[in-house]
Amino acid sequence: MKDITRDTLAVTPRRSHARIVAGPAAEQMDFTVAPSRRADSLQVTEIARPKLQLVQSAATTVPHRRVRPIQPIVWTVAAFVLLVGAFLLDCGSGNEVSPSLFYVIGIGVAAWLVGQRTALVLAFLSTMAWAIAVRIVGPDFTKPSVFYWNLGAELAVYVTIAVSLARIRRGLLHERQLVERLDLARGALDRETQAVGDLQRVMLPPSLPAIRGYEWQVFYETSTRAGGDYYDFFTLPDGRIGVLLADASGHGAQATVLMAMMRALLHATRDALSPPDRVLGRLGRQIARIVPSGRFATACYAVLEPSSGGIEFSLAGHPPPLLLHGDDGALEELPQRGGPVIRSKMI
Repeated sequence: MKDITRDTLAVTPRRSHARIVAGPAAEQMDFTVAPSRRADSLQVTEIARPKLQLVQSAATTVPHRRVRPIQPIVWTVAAFVLLVGAFLLDCGSGNEVSPSLFYVIGIGVAAWLVGQRTALVLAFLSTMAWAIAVRIVGPDFTKPSVFYWNLGAELAVYVTIAVSLARIRRGLLHERQLVERLDLARGALDRETQAVGDLQRVMLPPSLPAIRGYEWQVFYETSTRAGGDYYDFFTLPDGRIGVLLADASGHGAQATVLMAMMRALLHATRDALSPPDRVLGRLGRQIARIVPSGRFATACYAVLEPSSGGIEFSLAGHPPPLLLHGDDGALEELPQRGGPVIRSKMI
């Protein structure tokens, strides 16, 4: 990675407030610096502190009552009762054809509420019951072949109904099981993402730099429960304050991991966190050695000199900071100074 150039910004305090905003507005992560009423100091006002609260990721089991299902034996008995009722109705109706359709009711109950085997048994028994009813009350067929033809047609209809309803029932049960599994997996993933997001917020600065005459404005909100947005403050040995804004590529846990690695590298280094261009250059080389190919991050690192109000900053693929003048409300975009994004592999 080529060396990243740096640019120094001197902020002259005025009676009216001025503000410096760094970072893309879409990320809703910014910091501002504004001069206080004192002519020799700058004032930074805190907008909102991120709420850091670690939420237990384990699912809370809520007990609920389950309706006890009716035993299959009960539905089997009910199906046989319906078969007997259809047979009696068939015998009492004479040679009417329509009563033979009532056999379907018992077959449907068995196929839907018991199973395919029981439904097939009901289908064969219904066919035999129909044949017996025909022998008892008629009609008289001119040829035996006509009787056997009708007998086969009745059997085919009953078997088709039994198999079709049983398969539809199995398909619906399988689909319901898949939906329940997806809900469980979605809930587990949501809890894990929430836990990652809570851990990410814990890694943010627990407190803001305490400098006389300064207040810090911080607003932090990721687009999802966990992301790669990152900001940090560093107190340098000479009293200056380093401010970092970074955005790791992607969303969710993978972006959070890259953000955590950047934080670990910056906090574990023994080298000076100044000047900004060297800090970002060194961070880019370290990320390139340990992060999988295709991952990258943008960053803006600024060093504030509290006594003079000067700000020295450098960019790594990040949008340039914005300077908001408090006297006239004019918004000024600072020069684009810096190098490429911090990535694992140059493409």
